[in-house]
Amino acid sequence: MAKLLLILILVAPLAAARPLAAPGDMRLRHDLQLLNDSGVINVPLTAWPVALGDIKNALDMADVSVSGASIRAAYDRVREHVSWEFDTGFVNYRVGVSGSEHPRFIRTFESTPREEGAVSAGLSWLGERFAVNLSASFVANPFDDKEYRPDGTYVGVALGNWMLTAGWQDRW
Repeated sequence: MAKLLLILILVAPLAAARPLAAPGDMRLRHDLQLLNDSGVINVPLTAWPVALGDIKNALDMADVSVSGASIRAAYDRVREHVSWEFDTGFVNYRVGVSGSEHPRFIRTFESTPREEGAVSAGLSWLGERFAVNLSASFVANPFDDKEYRPDGTYVGVALGNWMLTAGWQDRW
């Protein structure tokens, strides 16, 4: 069992395909804020998750021909991230282990441990109209006495330019 877990950790992708940019990805947030602040795109960033379709549409209309190197680099990173996330029809999996001597009860945007220790696993699939993200965590010494959590689990359906989801999504 330990060998299987180690193999899964070593070959697990860093992110899973999904139609929403979830909170916790500091690099993506910084790049989007830089592009917004420089006027290259105009996407609301005050509440997360952010629809990746909105980001893609803004990138498609953006003109970075007169932008500096840092703006173009951020644009390229975000475009690559969005194109990877929109790759449909594949099942992606992820596993994770986190821990903290002093977990943060009140967190900010970054993805920091909420408990002394946690082990999590998940599967996600993105189709042309549907999205499924199944996630489960087992935590040590939870402050709310819930050792098992479905945080991050959701199902969604695209209805025109809307994404209707239900589940336990992280919000910021």
